[in-house]
Amino acid sequence: MLIGHIRITNNTIAKTNINFKLSNTEMPHKEHKTIRHMLGFHSLKDFGTTLIILNQKTFILAIIASITTFITNYIYDDASAVYFMMLLILLDFITGCWSGIKNKNFKSEKLQRIVVPLVLYPLILAICWNMAKYSTIYSILPSIAYALFIGTLSTSLFENFVKLGLIEAELMYKIKDKITDLLKKKK
Repeated sequence: MLIGHIRITNNTIAKTNINFKLSNTEMPHKEHKTIRHMLGFHSLKDFGTTLIILNQKTFILAIIASITTFITNYIYDDASAVYFMMLLILLDFITGCWSGIKNKNFKSEKLQRIVVPLVLYPLILAICWNMAKYSTIYSILPSIAYALFIGTLSTSLFENFVKLGLIEAELMYKIKDKITDLLKKKK
């Protein structure tokens, strides 16, 4: 049997042919390679991580993409608006807890209240949006619902900032009075 061998020495390539005969019982020594080595993985952990997509950045991006797709298909056509609403809900929750602790009237049984806006706001928005998809009569409902949710959350955040002493109370009352005056003039 003829086996070719290439040897590189001093920038020259020399090809050497080695002739030898294998008997039926002799087998050349072969390095045992597994599938993971043939595919270029260094270890079983490396193979598993790639196979199951446990790379943290890829996994997080896949989760965000899945949530965004779900939101735009079933809840609202603008996923960033829903993310903004969720951010306001969480900020309202955090500032409410902070205000309760600072003013010494924090009660742990009130912690459950975050579930209502986290579940009901997207659910109501989804119902309104799906109604608007199927009939033009309801086309304004998602905008009205979203505006009410953002208005409620913004007012609650503003009140929490006043309780924390971050904003003066007079400013809040001046803004409320101006909004009330504007609404009365339109009627």
